[in-house]
Amino acid sequence: MEKITAERAIRAVWNAEGGPRSSLGLPRTPELSVRKNGTDWEADFRSGKITVKHHGQCHVLTNKVMKVNFVGLECVSRQEGEDEVYGVVGLIGPSNSALKTHSFPGGDGTLSMGERGSRIWTTDQLLYEGPIQDVVVVGTLIEHDDFADVDGVARNLADQIAQKGGQLLGALTGLPAESVTEETWFRDTLAFAFGFVMGDVFGMGDDPYPGQSLRIPWDQVGDFGPPRQPARTRPDDPKQIPRWTHRLTLSARDDAGDFGHYDLFFDVWVDTVSITRECPVPQG
Repeated sequence: MEKITAERAIRAVWNAEGGPRSSLGLPRTPELSVRKNGTDWEADFRSGKITVKHHGQCHVLTNKVMKVNFVGLECVSRQEGEDEVYGVVGLIGPSNSALKTHSFPGGDGTLSMGERGSRIWTTDQLLYEGPIQDVVVVGTLIEHDDFADVDGVARNLADQIAQKGGQLLGALTGLPAESVTEETWFRDTLAFAFGFVMGDVFGMGDDPYPGQSLRIPWDQVGDFGPPRQPARTRPDDPKQIPRWTHRLTLSARDDAGDFGHYDLFFDVWVDTVSITRECPVPQG
């Protein structure tokens, strides 16, 4: 009975903090698991812990913050003598309904890729900061010609990815958010959203690379972040991508049959923090 009471108290505190949308994130186990520590009861969450003390107060500790940055791209194989490209990356976090899109390089600019010394481009764009959770990164690339409005296409594409991602997140109500990214319907809907976006935005001369997505499971992120990969370097470009953990590959053939291959790089890591507060157990 004492354990059941403690579990109810911890669940009430967690829900009051925001549940999956709180800084603690989801429980570390599929079902909330509590344990006794002396006279206190505790439960572990992906980014912290809740403790119910014997005098009825609760102690909430947030000690982990997950971050995801878009850090650059590599032109592995160019379609033309010199590619002029721009693109959009995004992130969907089902557990706390995180959603962000980012167009690059921004404005009316494009990236001139392919010539010697222009095969790597670096950036440092934060896509996510919050509790440890499954995330899905998405990305697409567009080969530019002289007829398209670069900024307009990029904004339209980013807006539609956000809209479709928001609809996808809205469909998660009442579902186990911690496992939804493993579900076939999630991947299929994401692929459909990309297809819809591509078909709706283009038709103005620019050639899109088919959008791709990559799931990053929370349990592979760990308490300190996944292992970083060796710096990405090339003999024909002095630049490098020094910090990255995950890579998204885009490839396509244009109308002339020319093949292009680009890699987008992301850095995922976990910061250790210490944010604590005392609170009463919610009544009722």
